[in-house]
Amino acid sequence: MLQRTRLGLTFDIDWVPDWCIKLCVDLVRNANYRATIFITHESDILADLRKLDSIELGIHPNLLPGSTHGDGVEDVLNYCLSLVPEARVMRTHALVQSSRLFKTICDEYPQIETDFSLFLPFHYNLAPTICYFGNNGNFLTRIPYNWSDDQILWRPVWDWTAAPSVDSGFNVFAFHPIHVALNSANLDNHTSIMQLLDGRPLLSLRREEVEPFVNHGAGVRTFLESLLTDCDATQSETASQLSRAFNGNVK
Repeated sequence: MLQRTRLGLTFDIDWVPDWCIKLCVDLVRNANYRATIFITHESDILADLRKLDSIELGIHPNLLPGSTHGDGVEDVLNYCLSLVPEARVMRTHALVQSSRLFKTICDEYPQIETDFSLFLPFHYNLAPTICYFGNNGNFLTRIPYNWSDDQILWRPVWDWTAAPSVDSGFNVFAFHPIHVALNSANLDNHTSIMQLLDGRPLLSLRREEVEPFVNHGAGVRTFLESLLTDCDATQSETASQLSRAFNGNVK
């Protein structure tokens, strides 16, 4: 079963305004794809996203020092689950992870069944794994992801016109809506946007402010569009569908 090609399309929203999120969701829906969106903040668009069968909402807890999500693991998780109480999946912001975190989840937040915080760049034939933590016999299904736009933007050389590559097994892509909106080909335009904000929250960023900085060549957005066009939409699954497939609950 694991040799079947499975596509997981994920988005870490990272405090962007609703119009950025909608841009990504519209691209996904127009291509008849399924996707998972990891949530960082309260947003008007959440109510609309919950109505879409093709979209799953997960949490994107920020466990770094000074987090607006709270102090300590429990505070952060409680805050994130107050935003998305139905969440069954998570990816931590900045990929912060520890055995204490996973033990706390298994013991106190067993509704979180799957974690996507493990990044293995370009590691094909991915397969999930089950990890037991804590005192209650509970486990997390951990599914690595193998492509992320921000990691690509740090690479000294990358051909954005190259066709997306998928292999047998799990193929999990991570995008950030701000880079989709900018169609980033490097980090220069994002840096310019942060300078423009000059301390304003990213949530306040207006679409017309971004337009002068949009890359009109090949970049993150055109790569996402190629992925949606070139790969079979019927192979796309939400995070929980990927997890259940691995655990034998669905075929």
